[in-house]
Amino acid sequence: MDNRLKLSVHQLVDFVLRTGDIDNRIFNRSSMNEGTRIHAFYQSKQGVNYLSEYLLGGTFYNSGYTIFLEGRADGIIIDGAFAIIDEIKSTVVEL
Repeated sequence: MDNRLKLSVHQLVDFVLRTGDIDNRIFNRSSMNEGTRIHAFYQSKQGVNYLSEYLLGGTFYNSGYTIFLEGRADGIIIDGAFAIIDEIKSTVVEL
């Protein structure tokens, strides 16, 4: 039996949260498009040490399974010997 799994972070979250919803907001195409536009604008204004939509992945071993998990970070900021993961969130609600 081959105990290897390859999953995206999205697939893992969908599986773990099969029922219910941790987010009860209502989305529409217009607000999603606006969020995407703001997201891209923010990324375009970052410096040369910023890597947009950066693919990350890792292999984990647990209970006889080899699990390769991959996902995309909104951005990675390279700061000397350190890398900072940038997760972008936007809202239409006044803060």
